[in-house]
Amino acid sequence: MDKKFDFLLEPVVKKFGMCKSMKDYDLRYDEDGNPLIKDCQKYNFAAIYTSPEALTIQRAFYYNDLGLKDKFVSFWKVMATRFANNKYVVAYDPLNEPAPAAKDLAGFVANMWPGNLDSSKLAPLYTDINKAYSKIDEGSIMAFEPTPLPPDALFNMGFKTPPGGEVNSAHHIMNEHTYCCGPLTSICNVPSTNSLEIGFWKTFCNYFIEYKLMRMGQDAAKLKIPLLVSEFGACTDVDPCVTEITQVTENTDAVLGSWAYWQFKTFHDLTTTA
Repeated sequence: MDKKFDFLLEPVVKKFGMCKSMKDYDLRYDEDGNPLIKDCQKYNFAAIYTSPEALTIQRAFYYNDLGLKDKFVSFWKVMATRFANNKYVVAYDPLNEPAPAAKDLAGFVANMWPGNLDSSKLAPLYTDINKAYSKIDEGSIMAFEPTPLPPDALFNMGFKTPPGGEVNSAHHIMNEHTYCCGPLTSICNVPSTNSLEIGFWKTFCNYFIEYKLMRMGQDAAKLKIPLLVSEFGACTDVDPCVTEITQVTENTDAVLGSWAYWQFKTFHDLTTTA
C-alpha cells in the first residue's frame, strides 16, 4: 500500500484477510504460470480482489502504469467494432466492480473520501473509454459502475455528469451491484437453524439495502439517467437468500430502478462457488 508505512500497515490488513499475495495461497500453476482454476476455487474470490497483484492492475488503469490505461481504451475500440449494432448487446460496462486502489497511503485515504474516487479516477477513465467506442458505435449505451466498496457503498457517488456525456444523457445508465449477507456470512448459501443469526442478518441487510437503494436512486436522479441494479443475489434457495432477493427487488422498484439477478452457479463458476 505504501513503501514508507507497509511495515505497520501490512500486519494490520493481513489480520483481516486482506492484501494477501497470490504467492501466499496454496496454489498450483500451469505451464504458462497461471494458477489452476481448481485450486482457486478453494478460496473466496472476493479475498483475491484485495491481493497486491489485483490492486496493482486496478491502480494501473487509473495511472496508466505500463500504458495499461491506453491499452484498455484500445481494447474497447476492438469490442465496439465487434459488437456495434448487435441487437443482443444492451450496453457496455467499462469496468466491473472497480476498486479504490492507490499508490500510497495518502492516495488510499483520499479515495475513501466520499465521491473522490469517482471524480478523480473513474470519471476520467470512463470518459476516455466512452469517447473511444462512441466514434465506432454511436448509438451505444454506457452502463458505468461506481465502486461497490467504500466509499460508494456508504455514500453518494461523485460523478458530476455521466462519463463522456451530459446530465440527462440518453446513452448512459447508472449501473450498480449490491450484496449483503452473501459476502458477509454463510447463511445465504448454507442452511442454518440459528434463528438469532438469521434474524440479525435479515434486519441488518434490510436496513443496509434500503439505505443503499435510496442512495442509488438519488445518484441516478441527480444525473437524470436510469438506474440498473445489474448484480445481486448469487445465493441458493435457503430462506435468508429469498429474503435478500425480495429486499433488493422491492427497494429497487421503490426508486423506479431496473434489476437483473446474478445467478448462483452450481457448475464450479468462480464468481459464486469459490
